Amino acid sequence: MKKEDILQYVESENGNIIGYFQVPFPVYVVHVAYDSVDSDPFFPLYKAILRYAKSCPKMDKTPYFANLIGFEKELIDQCIKRLKEDGMIRLTLGDYRLTDDAERKYLTANSRPTVRVTGSFLVDGKNLKLLPEFIYQSDRRLSNWEVNVSAHMAIDLAMNAAPGKKVVQYLGNSNTLEMLHLETTGNNFEVLEFDKKFLSGAYAVFYLDEQNQYHKDIIYDGHLLTCDATGSAKTYTIELNNKEKSSDKWGFTPNLGYNISDSTKMASVAVFAQNDGWSKILSERYKTNNFVFQIETDEITKLPCIYINDSLIKASSSPLDIIEDAKRGYIDFTVKSNGVIRIKTKHEIQSYIDFIDAIKAWYGKPDNNGKVVAYKLKQLFNNWRQLMVRFKLYEDLEKIDCDCFIFNK
Repeated sequence: MKKEDILQYVESENGNIIGYFQVPFPVYVVHVAYDSVDSDPFFPLYKAILRYAKSCPKMDKTPYFANLIGFEKELIDQCIKRLKEDGMIRLTLGDYRLTDDAERKYLTANSRPTVRVTGSFLVDGKNLKLLPEFIYQSDRRLSNWEVNVSAHMAIDLAMNAAPGKKVVQYLGNSNTLEMLHLETTGNNFEVLEFDKKFLSGAYAVFYLDEQNQYHKDIIYDGHLLTCDATGSAKTYTIELNNKEKSSDKWGFTPNLGYNISDSTKMASVAVFAQNDGWSKILSERYKTNNFVFQIETDEITKLPCIYINDSLIKASSSPLDIIEDAKRGYIDFTVKSNGVIRIKTKHEIQSYIDFIDAIKAWYGKPDNNGKVVAYKLKQLFNNWRQLMVRFKLYEDLEKIDCDCFIFNK
């Protein structure tokens, strides 16, 4: 599932995204064998030819017969040859005779033969039940392993009584067989084996509605998903922690409800973060050293918000990145296992944002050379040269000075 699809789902619910991440989805691929009616497309034609042979043993009116049933004579001749090779008709004393096999297979009422075929389908890895119908209607991708699976391993089949018998009971309905992409005429099902897999594409999505109420949904292919395989997302959270203790590498990871006792309370919690973690990831993002970041917490949602001020601009070796985060109003951090968490930003640097926007806008016009840009900047920002130095726009400043010099020359 693409990020755009997840955001579209949240937008359709009139929500504001907090974050999302891929959920381990254990399934079993059930391989079955079953009887099905022979789907040979030539069966009706063979049946017609055998009736013709029975009524006209010398088979000397083949051109007329072919024209009567609307086929080319050459095709009829090929079918007669095939029936001879299969032992369905034999030439005896100038007449063609049908064998007993031909009578049983083609001419006895309701005698269309059956064939043993195989097929496969998915079931929930936790309870061996069928999954929601939309999963069978979607393109599916399976893997042998999924990260962060401790809370979502498939059940042990050895501990489940007669798993094959349990699954076969679902296959007595033609609508179910069609949903599972098995032949609707199938019967006498036999489970050959179970293959443990993980289905990709399920995501836990956290968002707030217009009343700032929490929602934690699991979605698959744009549909709300409820099944034992993924469990409930109410106790899921996103945590900022030290991924590798030895390297001091901090990052966001999902917690799929491990060791959670109060699920009601956790339903309105999305993020757990430590101050050391914020300092580490923001220092790396903004290239600062020993800067004390200000993280505010919303009184209602308990969600963090990064506060951006002039002191951070001065302390950073990457001030333009700060401008972008402040202007956007949020930062999307990566969550392990194909996810994102959106952390809001607040700021008191609107004048800096206006300054950078002005430079981008004026330089975007082909007739604005450095002389024009310098004049316009001076009208709005008395300290424009100092600001360009602060934001490390050295090449732009040099271009302005060169254009001004050449113009006056």
